[in-house]
Amino acid sequence: SMNYRGINFNDLRVNNTNILVDPNLEDESGYNADLGFRGNYSDFLNFDWSLFYLAYNNRLGALLRYDDAIDGFPRIYRFRTNVGNAGIAGFESYTEMNWSKFLNPRPIHEFSTFLNAAFIRGRYGEENMESSIAGNKVELVPDINIKTGLNYKWGDFSSTMQFTYLSEQFTEATNAERTATGVDGIIPAFHVLDLSAKYKYKFAQLEAGINNLTNNYYFTRRATGYPGPGIIPSAGRNFYVTLDLKF
Repeated sequence: SMNYRGINFNDLRVNNTNILVDPNLEDESGYNADLGFRGNYSDFLNFDWSLFYLAYNNRLGALLRYDDAIDGFPRIYRFRTNVGNAGIAGFESYTEMNWSKFLNPRPIHEFSTFLNAAFIRGRYGEENMESSIAGNKVELVPDINIKTGLNYKWGDFSSTMQFTYLSEQFTEATNAERTATGVDGIIPAFHVLDLSAKYKYKFAQLEAGINNLTNNYYFTRRATGYPGPGIIPSAGRNFYVTLDLKF
């Protein structure tokens, strides 16, 4: 299928003095193709696997630019423009295996595992308008994105443990690893472990969970303005309890 995206007011609007916009922005275009295979087998195996390719032409992005030195200090700013053409290819999959139903069609205790994995390669082409980004990684496209875990169910009780992993990613097209302002740079690889459980009894349902069980320190974004600028840290270990009553 072919895609087209016209530039809009938000692409031209500036609300941060550290960002400048190219007055000659052009519309974006491209196409994407998918090849997939999905189904289930004997009620214990579910899967959805697909290959894809996305051509993204005239991609809007941000570049780091430098002004001439003022009082001996050059000004660093982000320049929003059509950085060039990008190609993004990858494999996405979801697989769930119910081991209890595999061993017994009518189990009392249900135990299953799941894996949601994406392996993606996003690169700017060598023919890009900006030579500084030719062959660079596309920003905010991690090479590896994995969510996997365990499900357990017994009657009205169920619980899930999920492990998430994202590989490192860049925040702008020049692939700067770090900047003095902290607005641009690498978002390092991180992993998070979450645990949740739920029990239902007649008209009441109790749900509880712990997010970031191992209390990892990580972040997923860099803000250009409030509440930044700079790194926005993610939440540490936290828990929740919910009681739901229906009458």
